[in-house]
Amino acid sequence: MIVIRDQQLRLLALAQLIRELERASNEKTPPPEGFTEKQLEELRSLSSDELVRLSEMTEPRVAIQIDAGSLEHGLRQVDYLTKRSRQLDYFIRNDGPMSACAAVAPRQTTTWGRRMRISASSQSLQAATSLRLGFS
Repeated sequence: MIVIRDQQLRLLALAQLIRELERASNEKTPPPEGFTEKQLEELRSLSSDELVRLSEMTEPRVAIQIDAGSLEHGLRQVDYLTKRSRQLDYFIRNDGPMSACAAVAPRQTTTWGRRMRISASSQSLQAATSLRLGFS
């Protein structure tokens, strides 16, 4: 477990705990393990000022626990997205084929290709208009 010592983070965690307790109370679900009904009622009845005072105290100890399995999954997703982003940047910077860009990020390349067609047709229209008006 990681102990939270920062007062603002403690306040945020306590406020979230109270919101979850309210939701659980409304849904008639059992209270979190280790809490007594008296503690839950006292937490729910705290004013904002009292909650701030509680967050400034060293007791109660406020800590977080991160599930190792879901953390591993999240880290793999971040790694995958980072690699895809680097591939797309590489293809764009090195004038890679659009088919390669489409394989890495199909949605972005579709939009980019559409913009290219619109831009090209707009430029040819401008060029034709300029020639008719005598600009070269």
